[in-house]
Amino acid sequence: MIAQEYAKPPSPTNLGRTYPVPLPHAPHRLRTAPPRAAPPARGERDFKSPQKRCVQASWHCGIPGNERVDIAAKEDCELTETLEIPFCSQDTFNLLKKAMQNEFKEQFLTGTTGLFHKSLQQDDREKAWYANETNRNFIRTMSRLRSNHGICKSYLMKIKLADSETLSEQCLGYDLIMEFVKAI
Repeated sequence: MIAQEYAKPPSPTNLGRTYPVPLPHAPHRLRTAPPRAAPPARGERDFKSPQKRCVQASWHCGIPGNERVDIAAKEDCELTETLEIPFCSQDTFNLLKKAMQNEFKEQFLTGTTGLFHKSLQQDDREKAWYANETNRNFIRTMSRLRSNHGICKSYLMKIKLADSETLSEQCLGYDLIMEFVKAI
């Protein structure tokens, strides 16, 4: 068996963990070496570590006439040695962030909730619309208007807190405000 069969590639579910990687039969040396241009000799395998270095493990297995090495290989198979390969935390963070952004984008485009908000903002942005604003009251008011939770008579009637059936008591200029909100 080779170590690649046991090493799990990073995914959003197993990031940040280290996995024990069983070494091949009777390892005589385990060293970190730069990638070689020449193909490996018989009994050597090269495989890439998460740090993009080439790890070389040499062993003897099944060579006819080499009984001593075969016995050592069988003994080493019973004793499991492991190689811990940690993942870089920054790479883990970047992969998780990208996976979360892709999941949000998919839900944003295919979801049925928030249709009013989607009519105001058709794309998902890296930054919020209020990223450069400093006035908290302005941000709060505009967020309420964008989510159709403005404090006016039509909204109070919508949530059944106002008794009026007429629409004449709506906020003055509500349509103009909504045009301004769509422009943001």
